[in-house]
Amino acid sequence: MRRAAGVLGLGLLVGVLPACAADDPTLAPPPSAGASPSLVGPAAPDVALPAGALRDRVPAPADVPLGLVPLLQGSGPRTAEEVAAFSADPQAAAADLRARGFTDAYAAQYAAPGTAQSLTVVVVRFADEQGAAADLAADAASAAGDPVDAEVGDASDVRRLALEQPPGTELVTVRTRRGALTWLVAWRAPAPADAEVPLQVARALTG
Repeated sequence: MRRAAGVLGLGLLVGVLPACAADDPTLAPPPSAGASPSLVGPAAPDVALPAGALRDRVPAPADVPLGLVPLLQGSGPRTAEEVAAFSADPQAAAADLRARGFTDAYAAQYAAPGTAQSLTVVVVRFADEQGAAADLAADAASAAGDPVDAEVGDASDVRRLALEQPPGTELVTVRTRRGALTWLVAWRAPAPADAEVPLQVARALTG
């Protein structure tokens, strides 16, 4: 899909989330297949994300690192146009999504109040694996940031990028695929951002 390098993740994180204090609280590890419930963050365990067919394909409020709370206005089902809105050329990006068999999408956003930490997860479903693979390859080819040596799912691209806002923060993005589903997991935190946070989230999602 034709997107400016990293624009999807940056737009969701920087354009939607408020700048927070750069204090870096201690976080427990994010969920993984064998994670203890005590290690995940029940900051808002009784809050449910908005309904949607793909809601179960993103982390629930009880399954994110300690201290993160859901941003309900920034979460929920997404159309092709809404996913493409963060591209340099939204019209072309939406057309690319449809050409590759886009069916639906869902976004979940979390933030730790009083800090610069935030987690954004976007899952997109395509009609078949070929469409998902083509979209992930196109995203990876235009992704910004330094490559991180890691593998997740059927295929993946992991990057680390220094951000100008908030100052002193980094964005680690994990783009991955399992079958006809693709994910963007984006973790923003004070530098150096721990790449294992989004990687463990992505591993849990791709199973």
